Amino acid sequence: MKFKLIIYIMICHLWIAPHCNANTPKHAIAMSLSSLNLTYTEPSIMKETGTLLGLNGTHTISWPNKISIATQLHYYNGTITYDGALSNGTPYKADNIKDTIFITEVHIQKTVHYLNTAIMPYIGFGYRYWLDELGTNPYGYDRKTTYLYIPIGITLHYPVTETLSLNILSQYNLF
Repeated sequence: MKFKLIIYIMICHLWIAPHCNANTPKHAIAMSLSSLNLTYTEPSIMKETGTLLGLNGTHTISWPNKISIATQLHYYNGTITYDGALSNGTPYKADNIKDTIFITEVHIQKTVHYLNTAIMPYIGFGYRYWLDELGTNPYGYDRKTTYLYIPIGITLHYPVTETLSLNILSQYNLF
């Protein structure tokens, strides 16, 4: 089984950070919209592909040494395409399969600044619940899957204004 989270772009990123003195951790809350390009493959059996739209929330605690811990919640919904075969080997293809994915992750990250961009490599722990509603098709069935994994990635954070920023994230999930 293989699941790839290729690129995830946050486009409407709102930071709310209370004022803290220099020795206390800072708390930030971020809300965003995103897309998830999904490719799920079972070699020689089937492949599912599609793009899901999502809502995301993050709470980050940052310390003066540029180390932070981020807790994230993600909700994705959309449709995908199934390309595979029936159990008797007959090729089968289905479009517009409804998919829902809920993800929660905790990351530890280090921030490095370059020009006006924060570069944040991270590692963490993640849980994913995936509902694949193939059961609406004549030969399909609904599939509920859960995953535990280690997310390893990097985020580029570019502030556009004081409350709006653009984040680009690339992540690999180690199962």
